[in-house]
Amino acid sequence: MSKMRYWLSVHLPLLPLESVRPRWCDPAPYVVVEKGKVISVSREAYALGVRVGMRPGGVSAVAPSTVVLERDLQREEITRNAIALALLQFTPEVAHAGDSSIVLDVTASLGLFRGRAAIGRRIRASTQAVGVTVRLGTGPTALGAWLLARLPLSRRLALLRRTVKMASLERQLDRIPCDYLPAAVPHLEWLAGIGATDLAALRRLPAKVYSAG
Repeated sequence: MSKMRYWLSVHLPLLPLESVRPRWCDPAPYVVVEKGKVISVSREAYALGVRVGMRPGGVSAVAPSTVVLERDLQREEITRNAIALALLQFTPEVAHAGDSSIVLDVTASLGLFRGRAAIGRRIRASTQAVGVTVRLGTGPTALGAWLLARLPLSRRLALLRRTVKMASLERQLDRIPCDYLPAAVPHLEWLAGIGATDLAALRRLPAKVYSAG
């Protein structure tokens, strides 16, 4: 029997902001905009009422002291690459994933780093040292770990981001809204119309029904 693989995903929810304003910078209200809309907000700006999706004019009206920055994709790439290089100390199986995430297979490294909890702490410390906020997700598949890491913790979604067994991963993923699955996003209106609002309902659909949508 093959050994269950253990994937870890590092999600960078504030990458557009922290690639130009790392965590160690003096705290202040900052936002990053792209195509005329806010895509990333500092804690200080959020506390003043600024939200993702706002227009710069709305930001100025709500919080005039907020500094508005344009998105810098080159700086984001530099930051992602720096994090990927830092993660190579834990495994050579490191890959960039969509939505500001990096996934790594640490199955063979668990013994060397003394278990799942210990390697998770080491990975969090190494990534935060680059000056970014991180969310970690783990699971027996790369996609499962990636999805869990992207989820914000909330009362509405009382999920565990870290799972080991496939059955546990499936239970966690079944509760995730469809809009967290990129392939489902173009079909959200149609899916809502047939009552498929989470991944459990999506998995119950016959393959031919989903392909028809």
